[in-house]
This record gives sequence, structure tokens and C-alpha cells, in this order.
Amino acid sequence: MRLARYRSARDRSVWVGLVEGDVVTPVAAGEGRAGQDALLAFAMGRPAVPEAVGEPEALERVTLLAPVPEPPSIRDFYAFEAHVATARRSRGLEMEPDWYELPVFYFSNPASVLGPGDEVVPPAGTGELDYELEARNQQHFADFYRGHPFIHVPDVLPAFSGRHVITSELVDGSTWQEVLTWSQEQRDLAGETLFRFVFRSLYGMHAFNGDPHPGNYLFHGDGRVTFLDFGLVKHFRDDEMATFIGMVKAAAVDHDAAKFRSIVEGAGMLRAGCPSPDPEIGEYFSQFYESVRHDRVVTWSSEYSSRIVRHTFDRSSPIAQYATVPRAFVFIQRINLGLYALLGELRATGNYRRIAEELWPFVGGPPSTPMAHAEQEWLRTPTC
Repeated sequence: MRLARYRSARDRSVWVGLVEGDVVTPVAAGEGRAGQDALLAFAMGRPAVPEAVGEPEALERVTLLAPVPEPPSIRDFYAFEAHVATARRSRGLEMEPDWYELPVFYFSNPASVLGPGDEVVPPAGTGELDYELEARNQQHFADFYRGHPFIHVPDVLPAFSGRHVITSELVDGSTWQEVLTWSQEQRDLAGETLFRFVFRSLYGMHAFNGDPHPGNYLFHGDGRVTFLDFGLVKHFRDDEMATFIGMVKAAAVDHDAAKFRSIVEGAGMLRAGCPSPDPEIGEYFSQFYESVRHDRVVTWSSEYSSRIVRHTFDRSSPIAQYATVPRAFVFIQRINLGLYALLGELRATGNYRRIAEELWPFVGGPPSTPMAHAEQEWLRTPTC
């Protein structure tokens, strides 16, 4: 049995209808919550065969509407095993055991349900759907990295761009799936570039490109990467940057748990009154800094990135009951989790503490890798 809510072509009235072939027959009034409830009742077989309450119409003439326009809740579950397994297999990964234990979902907005063909109007103040803003952000990154030896952002072509489309310089390269078949040496170079791009942008531009998706990169070998898609860019204020820098310095450089706690409480990441001692607070948050806390060679792994995800969303810790994520830190968390997952898939290896010291503005360490030496001339140019 096929059901639909529709607007009649005769008089614009709204009905719940039974669809048979290329016609739809009204079986109940379809306006508002009453129409939604009627459709749901029919869908559950009450009654088993709805009775017609009007004349049928050609399906092609009516306007189809959202079948459930006012759901009390929308939860999108990551629950299709074959989809998850296939996606991971395409990247050379086994099925994630935690998937069977964690019912992962996100809440969507029940007030945003639309029907077929409805116009999607961005909310007032929306930035991520603003193509002109995205074009400006992309060009800002392109200008900043112009001439860089291994980081490339395509220029926007203004003559072919506008409110509804962005056209940029054509770039060809290898995909993420192809990179995963490259030698470990090449994967290490690609990983170093991803890391440098994220944190060079944060500390050099006070900006994050917050969408670390494998499809947003093209790879050219020897660490050269083109970065695409600037639809989700966050620009940080000076006070936000001071907080980030203070956290990193206290946690990864000074190993000062009391100072770190003071900073995260001041930033709103930890509510005052948490009974846990300072060292436990420091240890709870330090997992995000594990790869850069000590001067050593590390290999990123999918196991580490999975552990960070579990840690982030595990509310069983007594500290977690006091931990919050202020607005600015949502982007930091998003990029960190995404970046760690990518580096884990690459199994990227290197001394990331020394790389980080080059990028941390409170250290300004010397170049520690051949790629670092390669960008020294670019760092001396006025554009960066």
C-alpha cells in the first residue's frame, strides 16, 4: 500500500491519498497534525484498506507534500551495516567493532521537513550555504598559500561564479583511495602536509577549514596536496586564539595541570566545582595532545583515532559530567577528530612534536623535516 499527502489540483485542498498506479484517491483530510496522524494510522494498517472520501486524480497533476510534516523527533542512525562495511572496505579497513556496541545517531531538526520540490530557503544569517562567502573564504586561503611548495588552494574564477555556483581553477590529482595504495613514505608525506595545513591555517590565518573529508583533497605525490571545499570556515577572534594557545602550552609544553585547569574553566570547557584533582583533569583532556606532548616519533593509527572518538562522547567519566563544548571549540573538535582519523588511515609516521613546535607561535622551532626546509623561502615572503 502506497500512501501520500498531496495538494489537489482541483481546489488546492490537502488530502491523505492512496496511490494506485498513476492515480491518487483521497482517503482522509490531510491538513496539519490531523492529516499526519491519519497517514500514520493508515500506514500501520488501521484500517487495513482505507475507504475513498473523494474522487481520484492523476498523480502527475497533484502536488506531493511531506508525508510527516511535523515529526516530534528525527534521529538519523548510522545503522546500515552493509553501508558501513562497504565504505570501510573501500578504504582497506575492517569493520569497526565499536559499531556493534554504540547506537550512533544525530538529532536532526523536526521543524525543517520539506516535501518534494519545496524551495529550500537558508535561515537568516546562514553562512555555510552562502556561496559568495565560500568563494571569499576559498580565495582568502588561495592568496595566503600562493607559491607554497606543497599546499595548493585553487583560485576562484569570479566571472563564472555567483550566488548559486562557485567555479574555480581546474585541478587534477589522485584521490584518497588511491593514496592509500601508495608507499608508506608517500603516505607519511601526505599526512605531514595535512597536519601542517590545519595548524598553519589556525595559527597563521586564525582560521579553520572545518571539513576534513577525504573527498576534499587531491594528491600529487611527494607531499603536494590541493585542498578543496571551503564551505565551512571558522575565523577565530584574538581571545579565542589566546585560549587555544594557552591550552596547548599548558598541556603539551609546560605539563602544568593546574594552569590547564584554570584555562579550560575560564573558557567554559569545564564547569567550576568538578571534584576531580588537577592531574586527573589534565589527563582527561591530554589525550588530544598525546601525539605532540613528547619529542618522539609517533605513528598515527585508526585505533588511536577511534579511542579519541569514544573518549569524546563517553559520558561515564565523572569529569565528563562537568565538561562542555563552547561554540568556538565545536570547530576545533571537529577538525581534530577528522584530522586524527585521516592520519590514522594513512598510518602517518613522524616526529609530530617537532613539526608542532615549528607551527606553535610561542615556540617557533627550527625546520625539522625536508618539507619544512622546502617551505622556508615561502615563509619569508610577505603574503604569509
